[in-house]
Amino acid sequence: MQLIGTFLFELSHSHVNFNLPSAPKLMTFKSTERNQITKKILSLNENSSLM
Repeated sequence: MQLIGTFLFELSHSHVNFNLPSAPKLMTFKSTERNQITKKILSLNENSSLM
């Protein structure tokens, strides 16, 4: 089996009200290494909090 990357799916949602404030985000990432995927997710979270 050949590993080709990771598919990241982000779904913003509310636990207070049943709503989805924005459309889901789909991203690809070349790494399949758990620590690299975690770093990528953390960097995406840091960058989105700056906006």
